Amino acid sequence: MKTMHFFNLLTVLSLRDQCRLGGLKVLSSLLMLLLLSACTAPNATMVSTPISTSKSAENLDAWDINGKIGMKSVVQNGSASLKWKQRPAGYNIDIVAPLGLATIRLSGSTSGVKLVSNDQEISTTNLQELEQKVEGVPIPFANLHYWIRGLPAKTSVPTNTTQHAAGYYQAFSQAGWELQFENYANNGGYVLPGKIIAKQGTNQLTIIIRQWGL
Repeated sequence: MKTMHFFNLLTVLSLRDQCRLGGLKVLSSLLMLLLLSACTAPNATMVSTPISTSKSAENLDAWDINGKIGMKSVVQNGSASLKWKQRPAGYNIDIVAPLGLATIRLSGSTSGVKLVSNDQEISTTNLQELEQKVEGVPIPFANLHYWIRGLPAKTSVPTNTTQHAAGYYQAFSQAGWELQFENYANNGGYVLPGKIIAKQGTNQLTIIIRQWGL
């Protein structure tokens, strides 16, 4: 299932000042907050469970993630809390700025994708169309569904791959992004990353997963 995420909009200003629904054009002020919270990962030890003896992350189609997402670029920096509920039939991804100053929800199912913030809403048939509606940093919504599990997306072959001794991806390049995966831990038999860093030029997206609920 294509998902992700989800994000180019979190600012201390509501989307009513950034979004013209008539043209469905959204200015990309991803996670831009007045105060930048430090994006620090919880302590974690790299697991030694061989990938051949763990459950395949490719088969994982339901989870509840609690964590944090941060963005850095030459013009903006910010972070927010992240809650991602994934089910076989669909998903809800909530991004909330500190003190609840802004909230974004990305939801999707077989019937389409919807991005909502306050009283503003954008609906498309799929995530690829959503990416075209959001201006600014080209967040790879669909690929994040795979990257969050430490996997390359199926849309293209990854390059520059490196793997841990246990067989899990440590890094690879895909769709113009350089990915780094850290803090792997065993979660219900699945070995999953606790931190994902995605870089494209001067842009950096960081996701800290504090809890995997499976």
